[in-house]
Amino acid sequence: MHDASASAPEPDPIGSWQPVPFTTTVGGREGGAMKELKCRDAGFDCEAVVTGESVDEVMAQVGPHVQQVHQTEVTPEMAEAVTGKIRDV
Repeated sequence: MHDASASAPEPDPIGSWQPVPFTTTVGGREGGAMKELKCRDAGFDCEAVVTGESVDEVMAQVGPHVQQVHQTEVTPEMAEAVTGKIRDV
């Protein structure tokens, strides 16, 4: 029998912190392909990968990422070009 109170100690949030690329996964879907956009594929020198169940979900995350990480706005032209880079995974 497993004693829930004997769980592993929580890691030190400061001492064990490791930088990781920006990755967002929205939901999970059985039987259907998730959508993925690699920031590098959109022309940025960035390892971020944004995923979602639809192109709309991915694009909803692209704007905030581009603003926060790359300090630029997504123009309609950029949005059209980036949408074409989204792949099924």
